[in-house]
Amino acid sequence: RRVLFRSGDGTDSDHNAPVQITGIANVLQVATGFQHALALKADGTVWQWGSGSGTINQVSGLANQTLIEAGRYHSVSLQAVAQATKISPIVLSFPYGTTTLPAKLVTTKYNFAVRGRPLNFSLDGNPLGTVQTTASDVATASIPNATSYGIGDHTLKVIFAGDGIYGSSSRNIVLTCVKADINFPPLSTLVGVYGNTRLLRTTLRRQTDGAKLVGKPVRFKIDGNVVGYANTDSTGTSTLRYILEPTFTPTTHTYTAEYDGDNLHNMATVSGSLTIGSAPTSIAPLSNLSGVYGNTRTLIAVIKRLSDSAKIANLPITFSVDGFVIGGATTDANGKAIFNHKLEEDLTPGAHAYSADFAGDDYYNLSTRSAQLSVGKAPTILTEQDATGIAGRNITFYATLRRLTDGAKVSGRSVIFTLDGKEIGSANTTNGIAKLLILLPKNTTKGVHTLGVTFSGDGYYTSSTYTSATLTVN
Repeated sequence: RRVLFRSGDGTDSDHNAPVQITGIANVLQVATGFQHALALKADGTVWQWGSGSGTINQVSGLANQTLIEAGRYHSVSLQAVAQATKISPIVLSFPYGTTTLPAKLVTTKYNFAVRGRPLNFSLDGNPLGTVQTTASDVATASIPNATSYGIGDHTLKVIFAGDGIYGSSSRNIVLTCVKADINFPPLSTLVGVYGNTRLLRTTLRRQTDGAKLVGKPVRFKIDGNVVGYANTDSTGTSTLRYILEPTFTPTTHTYTAEYDGDNLHNMATVSGSLTIGSAPTSIAPLSNLSGVYGNTRTLIAVIKRLSDSAKIANLPITFSVDGFVIGGATTDANGKAIFNHKLEEDLTPGAHAYSADFAGDDYYNLSTRSAQLSVGKAPTILTEQDATGIAGRNITFYATLRRLTDGAKVSGRSVIFTLDGKEIGSANTTNGIAKLLILLPKNTTKGVHTLGVTFSGDGYYTSSTYTSATLTVN
């Protein structure tokens, strides 16, 4: 409420609530007397109102004032004497690519902070502009074309022109530009199985200004072993396409990206985890096979990993017929296992299931595949030895039964012997040979007679007959 003097808002009215004083800003201090009021502005001028004047007016003849006081019938102000200042460096070196450089302004005596004052910056004679000191007495200048300042010493010049309160000062500060550190973001956690392609990837950026570094070689390692190199592209990204192979065991490994640095940048490295698991496998469809006893059939299995269809070498493949193991083979460079199996009488004639099996190991999962093996009767051939005898005496006839497929002698089969077309007896083959001992009848005429031998066949072998042998009776 206005009391005895005017309010300073240009009116002569009473007020029951605060009103803003018009015509003044940037006020640091206000003092009130009996019938007047004073204001001290940031520029050091003093302003007054009241005691018959409703408007605010500058007090003439006062400048660079720092403190005011108003009494009953008097007013006083304190004029500042300019204090000596100095410019102090905050850093004595800066990494290549640095975009700002700071300096601070303090009083020479006591190192009091000097706030809100303009400092003029230049670097190697190139103007950087004028920047106000902050509440912490620091002014920070931006550096255009920061990468034009190479490794070595540079001169930062900082000037404070002074004012009525603080004296001027300037300083040439020698700063050393050093190599910049690299900002490597954390590597991704990778998981895969053998045959998977995984992208080992990192981004190379300069820490000072975040610039992407292009065309820089990055070395990638797994557990300390170099697995490849890749240069950074236009985005600063280096990517190595790596196929997971059994070079590394199925477990969690550490992979790293390394940059050796150059004349402007420091070396850097970053790590991540790579977990490798065993890969699923598949045996290609087997061929259906057929044959007869004595035939040799080639059983072929080709195994690949499902992750990339690559054929897998050096894996043991087991071959079975009707669930019984008949042999095995190791895969070659083309993932192929070959086993030659001879068809014998341990298999009955007819269709059988044969299979190729991989039992799995630490690196690859198990797989199996089946097909049909059909076994048929084998053709046979009979032969008989020519014989010589005397009527009324014992004589032995010999016949041999073989299978045509491989010439093997067939045992345990009954063979019928004939003389001049008439059956004279039978005998079982032992090691393929049938022997028939008979008493040659006394009435057998002297001369040459026809011998014959017949095998009637069975479930395993076809029939055969031989009639080209002779008996000479003396």
